Amino acid sequence: MSETGFGGEPARIARRLLRSQQRGTLATNMRGAPYASLVLITADCDASPLLLLSDLAQHSRNIA
Repeated sequence: MSETGFGGEPARIARRLLRSQQRGTLATNMRGAPYASLVLITADCDASPLLLLSDLAQHSRNIA
């Protein structure tokens, strides 16, 4: 596999960075303007990002 493939160093660094964080920023569109808000994040076992969102949050209403 190539240097940038799943097992390459850049991919390993990205997975480590994602797994080491607990918070992130989700940007959505609110009435034609950008709206950025804090979200809780984690990574699945394959390093896919998981966002913990609330139905009460404005960003969730912007996505719907």
